[in-house]
Amino acid sequence: MSVMIEVIYRKPEDADHERGISEFVSLYRGVVSCREDDWGQTQQAICLTIEFWNWEDADKACAALRKRGDYVEGPHEYGSAPPGEN
Repeated sequence: MSVMIEVIYRKPEDADHERGISEFVSLYRGVVSCREDDWGQTQQAICLTIEFWNWEDADKACAALRKRGDYVEGPHEYGSAPPGEN
């Protein structure tokens, strides 16, 4: 089973910010597996789904992302396949 978190930020789109998130979570063995544009009730946000192999890595990444000021939801159990294969 993989574990997922979601990092959400307000538009406008920011490729450098997303690349920074991707590189940062890779330190915790996380992989960005989905990007949703027009996310949320007002559709004014972007949501990056990030998958991890285990809860511990996801939990550590969440804490580190929050500490640097990112908005994070999770972690949550996600599917039965390894990260990136759901």
